[in-house]
Amino acid sequence: MFGIFRFLKQCWIGEVSLAKSFWIVYILLNLVIIALVVICVRFISPYYIDYHGMHKFTDLVMALSLPYLIVSSTCVWIAGKNSWRIFNWTSKVIVVLTLIYISFHIIRLF
Repeated sequence: MFGIFRFLKQCWIGEVSLAKSFWIVYILLNLVIIALVVICVRFISPYYIDYHGMHKFTDLVMALSLPYLIVSSTCVWIAGKNSWRIFNWTSKVIVVLTLIYISFHIIRLF
């Protein structure tokens, strides 16, 4: 358990390669966080989808997973210096497009 926190700290500082930061922190752990948020929301309010619809459920899941998305985006952004320029810019474009997409979900939630 403490190994993951040490790894996230190394990502935050920029000591991890872009590949590890992108694939492990940004993709894999984001999927785990989103799955946990979906399970928690379904457990706490099992009738949320029936009452509000699927699009509101998706917006809520995206809003609740936003804090980790910001942390993982920052880790990928900082780790870009440890890679080739093309991979650095590609990862930054993916991070920015993802944050724009999530912002539309959050705006639609309100």
